[in-house]
Order: sequence, then structure tokens, then C-alpha cells
Amino acid sequence: MEEQKVSKPSVLSWIEARVSLTEIVSFLSLFGLLPTELDSRKPLREALREALRQPLPSYARWPHVLGILSFILFLFLGVTGTMLAFYYQPTATEAYRSATSIARDVTLGGLVHQAHRWASILFLLVLVMRVLRFFFGGLYGKGRELVWMVAVLTFVVATISDLSGRLLPWDARGYWTMIRAREVTDGLPVIGPLSTFLVGGTGLDSLILTRFYVLHILVLPVTLLGL
Repeated sequence: MEEQKVSKPSVLSWIEARVSLTEIVSFLSLFGLLPTELDSRKPLREALREALRQPLPSYARWPHVLGILSFILFLFLGVTGTMLAFYYQPTATEAYRSATSIARDVTLGGLVHQAHRWASILFLLVLVMRVLRFFFGGLYGKGRELVWMVAVLTFVVATISDLSGRLLPWDARGYWTMIRAREVTDGLPVIGPLSTFLVGGTGLDSLILTRFYVLHILVLPVTLLGL
């Protein structure tokens, strides 16, 4: 009689015996990162194989992937932005020097900086395409007003975050870009007084640079994540 081979328990099986990994991974389906729901009663590998065999639903096809793509770009911006924040100094005397040092002296610093810059541009383009899809799809109508409002607010907050990031290198281009942007926003009824209150004035000095840094790395990303 042949002896049955006993497979050695893997690390994944050891963890699944103590934690329900399937329930944790299935939580991602709430954000649209998984096309189908997972059967939480089954092990993770079996549940994933069963989910991948199912036909792809219509909402996971183009152009419905714009929401997932924007979320992935948001995570990428968070990772690259954190890497840049390790070397950036948000003061008027050191901001330009630290930004130049990141691109010139830090290993792969220029690559990370350019990846962060282009990812922010792609992020805004995806959000614009998403707003246009909602508009031409009629999702601003009765019963879907909240979806439309959140999509527009997400784009507005992302645009403000992009503008705040352009000031951080504290160079001539970022300075005058922010001057022109504030000339437009300060004339708006609600956004103007709110932006003046958040940054602490209408001019551009060292204190406003620090406040823009806090807005760019903390307040605006948390707002985007909530939206």
C-alpha cells in the first residue's frame, strides 16, 4: 500500500488558519479593485480562482475602469510623494536647494520626481475623463446627484493639490503659476475667502509655503481619499 504524501503547510495556510484572508481581500471589492465578490467561506486561493473564472461584468470594462485607474494613480502619488518628502525641506531658504538636490544628488531622485510629476498630470486627465463620462452618461440626473457632485469635487480638490505641489520647489515657474492661480481663485465667492483663510493671506511668503506643504501632503490627500 502506497503511503500518501503529506504536503507541508505553507505560510499562507498557516495564516488562513488564524485569520480570514478571504474576508480581508474581499473588502477591496467595495472600492472596485476586484471585479467580483469573493466567497469568504472558502480559502483565499480557491476563492480567487473561482472569481477569475467568472465572466467580467460590464462595469469593469472600458470606460468604467477610470475610477480604478484614478485610485491606483492616487496610491502611486502617495508612494512617490512620501519618497520625495524624506529629502524636501519646506522653508523659503531651503526649499529650492532641497528640490534641486533631490533631482541632482539623490540616487534615482530625478526619476522619482518626474514619475510623481507625470502621475499627477495623468491623475488629473483621468479625473477629467471620468467627469465627462458622468456628464454624457447623464449621471447628474435625479437619483445620482451625489455621484456627480463627488466626481466634480474630486477633480476640484485634485486640481488644488496639483497647484499646491507646483509651489513647493519655490522656483520662478511655481511662484508665478501660483500668483496667477490665486488671482483667479481669490475673486471667487466661496473658494477665494476659504483659500485665503487656509493659507493665511494673499501674498506668498515662507509661512504660506509651509502651509501649502501641509495642505499638499496631508489635508488634500486625506480629502481625496475620503471622496
